[in-house]
Amino acid sequence: MRRIEGPSLRSRGRQSGSLQVLEVGAGNGALVKLLNNEGLQLSALDIENKSLFEDVAVEVYDGEKFPFYG
Repeated sequence: MRRIEGPSLRSRGRQSGSLQVLEVGAGNGALVKLLNNEGLQLSALDIENKSLFEDVAVEVYDGEKFPFYG
C-alpha cells in the first residue's frame, strides 16, 4: 500500500467552501459519523439501513440504480 500525499478532505472542504461526500455502502455508519464530526457533509447510501447512530441518515436503495439520478 502506498501513501498518497496531498490536501486532506477537511482542507479541501475549507478551500472549496463546501465538500459533499457520498458514502456508498455505509454499513453501520461509523465512517459517516466520524467524517461528519470533522465538519464534512456526507450522504450515506446502502441497500439496508444498518446505522448504529440516530444522527446518521442512510438513504436506502435497491443496489442497482442510484436514487440521485433520474
